[in-house]
Amino acid sequence: MREHLQELKAQARDGRAAKADGERAVQLHAIIRTSVPALLPRTWYGMSARARDDKVVCFFQSAPKVKTRYATYGLRAAAATGNSS
Repeated sequence: MREHLQELKAQARDGRAAKADGERAVQLHAIIRTSVPALLPRTWYGMSARARDDKVVCFFQSAPKVKTRYATYGLRAAAATGNSS
């Protein structure tokens, strides 16, 4: 009985952590949508991205692609200059 109770408590803790991670991801999209409503959501190489005039401006990069431990959020030069190239 005690082992089962410990398992249930561990599952509840894991569920709260997963929910918090999901909420953080949604907050990032809400910030982008509020700050720059002209950027439209799309996928780019299977990852979440934002585009303007069908050109990707900001995007998630997978960790192996950029040789890091964690995924990162990247910006293209067009984001700073306003150019669509």
